[in-house]
Amino acid sequence: MRIVLVIITVVLVILAIFTAANWSVLTIPTPLSFVAFSVEGPLGVILLGVTLGLTLLMVAYALLLRTSWLVESRRFNHRLEEQRELAEKAESSRIIALQELLEQEFEDMKTSLQTLSASGLARIESAEKALIKTIEENSNGIVAQIGYIDDRIKGGSESSNT
Repeated sequence: MRIVLVIITVVLVILAIFTAANWSVLTIPTPLSFVAFSVEGPLGVILLGVTLGLTLLMVAYALLLRTSWLVESRRFNHRLEEQRELAEKAESSRIIALQELLEQEFEDMKTSLQTLSASGLARIESAEKALIKTIEENSNGIVAQIGYIDDRIKGGSESSNT
């Protein structure tokens, strides 16, 4: 864009120098025909005026395009910012929902773990009681057998003493 501006400026400066150098030739009155009528005037000045008018129209058009581009760009940026905000809100609501879901799942897991732990402890206590009962029964049986054997030994030694 800068190069185009430099080229346009150089061309306008060259045109100004050319006009200044040939001003006397440009201002010579000549007969001009406009198909329906004729007028006498300086052809060079008229063509220079038309050239300057077209140049001004081109500059105005370029400014209009630039302005409309800037307005459109600003509008797109505004829409983009709105969409970005909507996306951030949606993302934050999804994160909050995920966090709530995870908290609920962890709470459910904690409850399940406590239930399993309590039932496991109850089963361990039940197994412990059964084991104690079995040990007591076995120890009573062993004591009874030892007593029986002891009685037989004592009974056998008493019969050998008599």
